[in-house]
Amino acid sequence: MNFSSHVKKIDDNKVKIKTGKKWNDWFLVLDDIGATEMNHKDIANYLNQNQGVSPWWSQTITVTYERERGLRKMYQRSDGSYYITVSKIINKPLTLVYSFWIDKKLRNRWLSEKNTTMSIQNSTQNKYLKIIWYDNDKSTVVSVNFFDKGKDKTQVMIEHTKLDKNRIEEMKLYWKTCLSKLNQI
Repeated sequence: MNFSSHVKKIDDNKVKIKTGKKWNDWFLVLDDIGATEMNHKDIANYLNQNQGVSPWWSQTITVTYERERGLRKMYQRSDGSYYITVSKIINKPLTLVYSFWIDKKLRNRWLSEKNTTMSIQNSTQNKYLKIIWYDNDKSTVVSVNFFDKGKDKTQVMIEHTKLDKNRIEEMKLYWKTCLSKLNQI
């Protein structure tokens, strides 16, 4: 079964320049070794060790192959769980943006926690937060990275993992909306 119409892939020419083969050539190589019956780690290791593909490209080819062959859906990890990522440039200095996450009073101005609670588990000031997000009695994980983009600009990158597949689009919209609110404060 071919799912290529649903798979967003890096351009064929770029793949060939970086790896020596186009997508379909890689898919044939993997089909020949029976990769549809292999786990993610074994496929990536095969590409790296037997085909001389860099670790990053080994992962990229493996994920794309798994999606192409219907073994993995968009936003699905190799363990079967789902995730989303959202990123936005906030027109505020890094220290201020970080404080809007750490300080609950400031956070309540832009982050809607309706039916949810959150607990910051790990943090590196002005760089990173790991949050346990409790939503309807289920815990998920939110990782937030902060990047200084110059005077009064901060990039915020959110990865929300362990999601139910039915909540992917909802949570992607939720985080985009929250980051837009943060940018408007």
